[in-house]
Amino acid sequence: MAVYVDDQYIPLLERCGTVRTYRENELIFMQEESADNIYFVRSGRGRIFMTTENGRELTFEIMRKGRIFGDTSFLSHTVRQVSMQAVTDMQVILCSAEKIMEIMAEEPEFMRLILRHMTDSCDDLLHQLIRSMQYNSEQKLADYLLSSTSREHPVMSFSHEDLAACLGMNRVTVTRILKHFKEKHYVQGGYGMITVLNREGLGTCLPKKQR
Repeated sequence: MAVYVDDQYIPLLERCGTVRTYRENELIFMQEESADNIYFVRSGRGRIFMTTENGRELTFEIMRKGRIFGDTSFLSHTVRQVSMQAVTDMQVILCSAEKIMEIMAEEPEFMRLILRHMTDSCDDLLHQLIRSMQYNSEQKLADYLLSSTSREHPVMSFSHEDLAACLGMNRVTVTRILKHFKEKHYVQGGYGMITVLNREGLGTCLPKKQR
């Protein structure tokens, strides 16, 4: 499950960083730009995507409040491998790696959070590759719902369009599979909101070795 910054750290980040507002569809940064800042989503949602040489866009994640991005800034002389675009109006906090390291020195719990985020990011990338190469459409959606939620936090603020973008699937296909999951009482959902009701049920959709 993705790592999020707790609200208790937001005032500290605001003091050490710069709050910026972006409008819907506005680019926050582009692929191959210098990786100078670490980003914290303060409100709204943003899309992380890569553009291939043939112009195809691959969406990796729809980020919401509390999500961290840009940890490659901890490495010197790096460039962005992906782009970030506002899905809705959003605010982000931009902090330099130096400022973040100062906060980490003062707040051990925050340091553990950042280190966990960096580790989970690597694990998540490998998992995404396995999902995209080995799973069918139903398995991809079931796996994404499971990996994006937990028993303690079963709700995800995603629309069908968001899910389709993250999984490289057609929205109609996502809606059809979600309807099937609802009929089995694996999930329930309203507008822009999906709640996982039965993790074991969703797990039966996955290949046996991944359950």
